Order: sequence, then C-alpha cells, then structure tokens
Amino acid sequence: MINPFDKYLSAEDRLHIAICEYVELQYPKALFYHCPNEGNKKPFERYKCVKLRTISGVPDLIFAEAKWNKNDDFDELIYNGLYIELKVIKTTISPKKGSVREVKGVVSDNQQAFLDKLTERGYLAVVCYTFNEAKAVIDKYFEDWEKPLNLKEI
Repeated sequence: MINPFDKYLSAEDRLHIAICEYVELQYPKALFYHCPNEGNKKPFERYKCVKLRTISGVPDLIFAEAKWNKNDDFDELIYNGLYIELKVIKTTISPKKGSVREVKGVVSDNQQAFLDKLTERGYLAVVCYTFNEAKAVIDKYFEDWEKPLNLKEI
C-alpha cells in the first residue's frame, strides 16, 4: 500500500530507508539508529535544539556496536562503533549540450569535522553515496560479527 507521504521523501531519504531495511534483515540484532538532526525547524524547535545540545554535522546512521578482532588469547578492539553519513549522486542533463553529468552530494564542513572527530576517537566514520557502497561498508564491519554477550542471558 502506498503511503501518501512517500512523495515527500528525497532520494537521500529513500537510500537511508533501503539501508535500514537491509540491516534489519541481514543483522537483526544490530543496535543502530538515526539521529534526526536535519530539516527546517520552527523558531521554538531551533531554540529547543540549542538548549538540548543538538550538534550540527552528526552522521545519518549510528551503529552502537564495537568491532572486535577475536583471538584465542585476547580480544582486540578495532572500532568503538560505526557512523555513516549518506549522500546521493544526482544525475543532471545539460539543456544546451544534452550531456549527462553525475554530481555527488556535498559533505558540509560541519559534517566533515564531526566525521574527523569520530575517527580520532576510535570510530569508523565514513561517507557513502550509494546503496552498494553502504552495504559493502556494513558487511565488512559486521564480518565475523557476533552479538556481544548479554549478562542478563546468563
């Protein structure tokens, strides 16, 4: 059934949704979420975001799962978690020449600064432009992944 709001979803929104659906099917125990940090806000919402310390540049998808290298002797932490900033590639056609050109979405200065800070702190923080690119990053990150031990299950 088609939702009447679907027509308002951007190409980046659709990419985001497809990636989330993939992760939910492929890695159902993975803990990940989206930080709703984008969009035009009314004056009160902007005021509230400032008071609640909303930060500009936070990536779209946050995976709260550490990446470990499991050894017989000890486990080595590789990354504290995974952050993915999503951008899309837009295809434009020149009206005069009729030539086709692909333009990658632009990572803002705030977004790049946040990605750099995450990397400095031991997170894998990347920008992905396509579903296949994001899928490859996620699959590599969760390679040989096991859900961490839940002490409540013991």
